[in-house]
Amino acid sequence: MGARAGRTRTGVESATTGGGFPLPGLLLGILLAGFVVAVSVPPYLGYVRDAKTVEARLLARSLWTVIQIHAIASCGTPSRVSQGYSRAGFNTAGSTVPARWWVAAGGATTVTLDCTTGTISADQDVFTIAGVGSDVDFIRVRLAYASAASPPMHLTCSVDSGSSFKEC
Repeated sequence: MGARAGRTRTGVESATTGGGFPLPGLLLGILLAGFVVAVSVPPYLGYVRDAKTVEARLLARSLWTVIQIHAIASCGTPSRVSQGYSRAGFNTAGSTVPARWWVAAGGATTVTLDCTTGTISADQDVFTIAGVGSDVDFIRVRLAYASAASPPMHLTCSVDSGSSFKEC
């Protein structure tokens, strides 16, 4: 339409000096944004994996607490590990609802508390919490109990579908 007072614009000037950003500036901005994303995504994914592992650890500790309560209540009598499922957030089959985590039985299917000494007889793997949801299917948390160890309860975690376990 009309040119500014005292100045005429040619077609080239209007294309290069009209509003907007110069191409090198846009490319630099895109490059910097890509660099920031490339640097920040791997740590973020690690944080997400760790948070999901903590979720499984909390379920394992909750189930172990319920198992201990049952063992204390039935002092001297074997208490089935599966008795604690419903009070620890699992259904009777050992799965959360919706199905995200599942309890895989360990070598100890029962736990017995000695009324005299207060020791628990479950010297082996008690259970493993296994991820079954698509976002947690690679996570395993195993609870082992060894009365001679200090502390006797020991959690190990795996983030490779159970191929290797490390203290968690």
